[in-house]
Parts: sequence; C-alpha cells; structure tokens
Amino acid sequence: MELQQIKQFREIARTENISKAAEALGLTQATLSQNLKRLEDELGVQLFERVGKKLIINNAGEIMYHHCDEICTTIDILALKYTPTNPIYHRDYAITLARLGDTKAAKEELQKAELLHLDDASINLLNGEIYYAEKQYALAVGCFSEVVSGSDDEYMRYRAYHSIDEIYKIQGDLQASIDLLEDCMNKIPLIWLLQSIIIATIIL
Repeated sequence: MELQQIKQFREIARTENISKAAEALGLTQATLSQNLKRLEDELGVQLFERVGKKLIINNAGEIMYHHCDEICTTIDILALKYTPTNPIYHRDYAITLARLGDTKAAKEELQKAELLHLDDASINLLNGEIYYAEKQYALAVGCFSEVVSGSDDEYMRYRAYHSIDEIYKIQGDLQASIDLLEDCMNKIPLIWLLQSIIIATIIL
C-alpha cells in the first residue's frame, strides 16, 4: 500500500462521495474509482457499501479510516517539524553530522539554524556536540551544562546529561560520572528517564 492510496482513501471516507473526493484530490472520478477498487482488491476486503451512486463506509472501512487518518496526521506533523524552514530540522541534522565527525558541515547547519532564530538552549546543545566531536571536552561540558541549567526541555536536558557522562567516561573520571547521575536523577523525572532509556535502547 502506498501513501497516495492512503490519502485518497481518507478523502473518500471523509466525504463518502467519489465526485467530491476526486475534486479535492485533483483527480478524475474514473481514476479515483479505479484506485479505490484496486485498494480493496489488494486488501481483500470491501471498505464501502455501494447503494446506487452513493458510498457508505462499512465497519472495515471505519477501521481502515481510523488508521489512515492517524498515519496522515503523523506525516503532517513530521513534515512540519522537519521542514528546512524549521530551525529544529537544522539542529537535529547538525547533531547527526557532528556525531558522524563532519563538524564543518555541522557548523554550516548551525549557521542556518541561527538565521531561523534557533533558541539558545538548542544552540548550546549543538555547540556542545560540535566541541565534543572535536575533542574539546572542557568547552563541550560547558555548553552541555548551560543546557542542563537553562532549558525546560526534558529531552534536551537528558541529552546534555548523557553527553557529559560520555565525556567523563572517556576521561576516566568515574566519580564525576557518579555525581552527574545523582544530579540527573534529582532534576529529571524518573519516568522520563526510563522512557528515554527505553527509546534509546530500541533505536540502538
């Protein structure tokens, strides 16, 4: 099943009218009808009851509509968040570049994000990642510490704590790592930490 099929089905389900859905999608009625028939054949289930020229969504169609609507909504949110005109797009891309060791490209993305008015905490997080990649550990810890003390975003604070901990372990400073963990446990809700650890484990 393709994304286009999902979007077309959702519009048909919303209107229960091939003519209105086709007009909204910029397609001919014949094309949309054929695409709907193809989708039903692929799924092996009828999604609408056909009463003359009228379409009435059935139980299978209702279930399909619920899931398709969730998928389309999620895609819309991701498209909004990760558009090149959003500074968070450049921040996250720059962090990825820094982690891959391409600090030159990361700095270029940072400049783009700054032009789009990236918030101070995100700039500190990104600068910390760049310094970390360049092995300028003292500067990196300084930037990450600014995130810990100045951001209300639990995700960014957790990332900053985690990166500082990585640096302490590289430097062999076990006591500093232990002290950091205690501070983190006191400042970030436990349930959020557990969720972050689970997500990180899944990603890795």
